[in-house]
This record gives sequence, C-alpha cells and structure tokens, in this order.
Amino acid sequence: LSFSIKLLFAFGILFELPVLIVFLSLAGIVDHKQLLKFSRWFIVLALIVGAVMTTPDVITQIMFAGPLIVLYFISVLIAYFIERSRKT
Repeated sequence: LSFSIKLLFAFGILFELPVLIVFLSLAGIVDHKQLLKFSRWFIVLALIVGAVMTTPDVITQIMFAGPLIVLYFISVLIAYFIERSRKT
C-alpha cells in the first residue's frame, strides 16, 4: 500500500510540470529554445526519478519516466505556440 501511495503522490506532483512550464513561458522566463537545450538533462532526470520512485524493475521505471518525457515535450510545444502568438 505504501508503494502505491508513494507512486500516486509522485505522479500527482510531476504531472504538474506542464502547468509550471506554461506559466514560466507566459511570464517570459523560459522559451522553447531553452527548454529544448535542457531536454537531454530532463530525460536523464526523469529516468533517475523513475529509478528512485519505482521498484528496481526496468519496465516500471520506463512506465514512470515515459509519460514525464512526453509531457515535457508537449510543454515545449505549448511554449513554442505561446511565443509565436506573442510575435503576432
């Protein structure tokens, strides 16, 4: 039961990442180019967090890190559209 609660808590916190990135982009603090440069580090960080938060099974780690990476790149795409709308 404690593993399930820990995993749900981690998913709840980490799924707020796109909202945070969109707010930072709206505030003009980050742009999509900066986020793309950081993407390598984010992938490594997501895999490390997946290794720490889940069981030692590789499949579970990838199931945890995969959605985070996809959400990150969706956030980069949203940041791009925000920047593009500012220019027009």
